[in-house]
Order: sequence, then C-alpha cells, then structure tokens
Amino acid sequence: MTSAFFAGWMVLDAQDAFSGATLGELFVQYLQHAGEYQYVQKAMATLNDSYSSFYEVTDVGAYGLRLWDIAGKREIQCWNSSGYRGDNGEIWYTRLCLRLLKIPACP
Repeated sequence: MTSAFFAGWMVLDAQDAFSGATLGELFVQYLQHAGEYQYVQKAMATLNDSYSSFYEVTDVGAYGLRLWDIAGKREIQCWNSSGYRGDNGEIWYTRLCLRLLKIPACP
C-alpha cells in the first residue's frame, strides 16, 4: 500500500460526529443523489466496506500471497496492487478490499 493511498483512506474513514457516517459514505450518497459516475459509486462502496487491520504474511507465490488475519484468526488469499510481494513473517497493517474488476483466473 502506498503512503498516498493510505493517507487518502484515512481522510475518507473520518466520521461525521452527528450522523456517524464516514466521508467515504457521504461521498457515495452524494454521487447516488446526483445520479452520476456509477463506476466511482461502485468502487467507493466496495472500498467503504473494507477496513485496515494487522496481517502476517504466511506464503508468497507467483500469483499472490496469503495473509493471516491476526485479529480475525483466518487466512486470506490476496494480491498486492503495489507490486510488493512481501516476505514470509512480515506483519502488515493494511486494508483488504474485494475485487473492483473481474480478472480471469490465473493458471
């Protein structure tokens, strides 16, 4: 995860004191109200449903890596969009998101 991406999501995760909605959720509501930029609405909704947590890198392969969700006690297969593959045993504080695009399965 790049520092610019991380800093951007820190801002969008900020909550409104009165409604409890995050800035990211308010942005999606505005886009829905305006009826524009459906592709941005979809991406924002997916990203708003994600959160940051601590993960241990347990396996690094040619098509991605496996992370152990320390708090959730579960293993997750994922791909890092920054291109950094990681090393076994590293601890990451990162945000995991569902796929935004449909990508054909790797061989």
